[in-house]
Amino acid sequence: VAALAPWHGSLRGVFSTNDYNVTVAAETAAALGLPGLSVRAAHRARHKLRTREVCQEAGVPVPGWRWARTEDDAVAAADVLGLPCVVKPMTDAGSIGVRLCRTPDEVARQYRSIAGDPRDFRGGRRTPGVLVEEYLIGYEVSVEAGGWTCHQASDRAQVRMRSSGQGSRRLWWRSPAPNPLTDTMAGRCNCRPTARWSWS
Repeated sequence: VAALAPWHGSLRGVFSTNDYNVTVAAETAAALGLPGLSVRAAHRARHKLRTREVCQEAGVPVPGWRWARTEDDAVAAADVLGLPCVVKPMTDAGSIGVRLCRTPDEVARQYRSIAGDPRDFRGGRRTPGVLVEEYLIGYEVSVEAGGWTCHQASDRAQVRMRSSGQGSRRLWWRSPAPNPLTDTMAGRCNCRPTARWSWS
């Protein structure tokens, strides 16, 4: 905030293009009285456990999940949710530390991998334990609006799709061309399907 003081009168907003800095951007915008994501929403969105809890309280459908605080908890959660299941840390981004586990041994191994490091990929403190989640097969669609070019906000939106399936050792992989959005889905997204994808 202090570093931005010289530009305070001319600043119109603060944002982050990196998931790890979303909370910092929200806190900075709030401190400077600028529009942006609320600090409370930013902290909830950047913590997978909090996100699941808020969605569940609001009646938003989410895959079945358990917060496992011990290795035995993780294996028991996998037994309840069914195998294969997904085991992930709560504060990383971009599928870092996320693994599709097909056996109780894989669940235990992934729990140890995550719990054995108290820091996330960017050095932030991890919440103890892991999330164990039901594995769903299908498309993930994310719409990322905005961007920044030549010091002017871009009005473009990017629709990205990834798919999951039983044959993958990783949870997600890139969708092949052509765009699998149907005309109806593309219309609802107000986008034009394209055969080429840009991945960041």
